[in-house]
Amino acid sequence: MAKIGIDTGSSANDGTGDTLRAGAGVINHNFNEIYNTYGDGTNLTSIAGTFKSNSLGIHTLRNVGLGTTTSTSILTVLGNVDINGITTITQLGVIGVTTTQHLNVTGVITSSNITGTSATITSVLVGSGVTINNTGLDAGIGAGIVTAKEFYGDGSNLSGIATLSSRVVVSGASTSIGIGSTAKFNITGFKSYNLYKVGITSAAWVRIYTDAVSRDSDITTRQEQTDPTPGSGVIAEVATSTVGFSTFIMSPGVIGWNNDPVSTGSSIFVAVTNKEAAAGVTTVNLTVLQLED
Repeated sequence: MAKIGIDTGSSANDGTGDTLRAGAGVINHNFNEIYNTYGDGTNLTSIAGTFKSNSLGIHTLRNVGLGTTTSTSILTVLGNVDINGITTITQLGVIGVTTTQHLNVTGVITSSNITGTSATITSVLVGSGVTINNTGLDAGIGAGIVTAKEFYGDGSNLSGIATLSSRVVVSGASTSIGIGSTAKFNITGFKSYNLYKVGITSAAWVRIYTDAVSRDSDITTRQEQTDPTPGSGVIAEVATSTVGFSTFIMSPGVIGWNNDPVSTGSSIFVAVTNKEAAAGVTTVNLTVLQLED
């Protein structure tokens, strides 16, 4: 209701203003409106709907309505809400979200719990480069580490996840080797590996080394029937006089690695001595399991 004023007349004591009784009634009327608005009609309550201020800002202990006069919650908003900046929410419940009524947030939402009924969340950005959307969790390159107690699924859509390696065959071939002569070459493999089998395509004596220096030293100082000295860089050796293809099973498996003194790489150092009755090319096939990136 509008404020009512006391008629004080045209001039002092001219008898044209309100009587004392009428003036007191106006005063009571205005006070009644204040007490009804900010109290229970008799007493002013502690939840008076005024906004007050302190060093932290403004505040009120009554419900606040934006776009409505019937606020049923601490904050009731009818219409769109645009928030720019960081919003910290203990719990956010979204009910009945549609394509025309939704919450648009520019910035960061920090929430302990987000719940909703019939809600469509297009995309949630977690940290830097990690996005949750209706297709799943996308952790892009450089996004960091995704840590979880358990992962579910068959793993078919996971990428960049460390998994167990499978054994492979790596191969290399010599140039043409004369009878009783030796050739050396490198096979591209891994920095370290487990050696399971050695396959050769002709009668030969084959040696596998940790590095080129050890290979060169062993070729010039050791005969076929002499065992290598421990620590000489010989990983494994096989020999046969059988013509054609032969396979040797390493039982138990042998650990091999690249010990090149210049730069550790993926080269496997090999030497082959021809035991055939004619010159020819020998191919060496190694069945290995990668142990190191």
